[in-house]
Amino acid sequence: MTDTVRPRAARLGSKASISVVLPQPEKPATPSTLGISPPLWRQARAGHLYFGHCPHPFYRMTEYFYLAAVAFIGGVAGATVGGAGLVQLPALLNAFPGSPLPFILGTNKLIFALSGANNVRRYLQTTRIEWPLLLPALVFGVAAAVFGASLIGKLDEAWFKPVLLVVLVLIAGYILTHKQLGETESAPAVPDRAAPVAGAAGGALFGLYQGMFGPAAISFVSLALVRARGMAFARAVGNAQLFVNACNAAAMLWFLAHGQCLYEVALLMGACSVAGSFVGLKLAEKGDSHLIRLLFIGVLVVEIARYGWSILA
Repeated sequence: MTDTVRPRAARLGSKASISVVLPQPEKPATPSTLGISPPLWRQARAGHLYFGHCPHPFYRMTEYFYLAAVAFIGGVAGATVGGAGLVQLPALLNAFPGSPLPFILGTNKLIFALSGANNVRRYLQTTRIEWPLLLPALVFGVAAAVFGASLIGKLDEAWFKPVLLVVLVLIAGYILTHKQLGETESAPAVPDRAAPVAGAAGGALFGLYQGMFGPAAISFVSLALVRARGMAFARAVGNAQLFVNACNAAAMLWFLAHGQCLYEVALLMGACSVAGSFVGLKLAEKGDSHLIRLLFIGVLVVEIARYGWSILA
């Protein structure tokens, strides 16, 4: 073999080397390779959404204790006059300001459902349910709640916080100014023959509200029953508990089916809410509504201040 046909490396001697560069397969583009942060819902599932954007462990632990206390007080209030969502929902929004709204609502509805099951069990034993009114309300309300839950992901979240703040202020003002409403039964404004139609219409309206929003639903439904059917507040609350918890369960299943829930937070707060539910039912049996009222108003004022500051700051 002559030099003209030998490999060039052999002609150059042992110092020459052959380097072969093989083509590398292209890596698939990912958010991290493109310099994009993971979606918020992935951060929520991975636990990367810190309380108030503060990663300090002591702060997070303190916030967990606060959420547990809020859930307990919400359970006490939810077992009686309602209002668990009024304190729990803004507390969750304050604690997880970067979490998507459907996750917050799904978490809140799971917490509400855990204590609500205990409330419904008790009120079914002690309250006279007006089935001619409630059955059509349940049919239309459950369907409307699922529809309302399905709309949350399609709506602009910017409207939610100001609307919730307005609702908080209005409910606080209403509770402070109406102390004697529904103490006794009165003549119904809606006659018996019109009750099924009124139940269907009211059920669709309140079911849509419960699916999309939720806070103070028991209070709203109870007030409607007092006004429309002349119920005493105690019986109105029992009927409202059954309706609202059924609508909440339907909306909750929608959120859970789409993976929109912070389960660790929901289970912690749910356990505290169930404990509060037992206490609230005992207080309701003893007629100690004054203490419940004070606790509820106190937490409501704190959350209005925190929530208003987070919006205006």
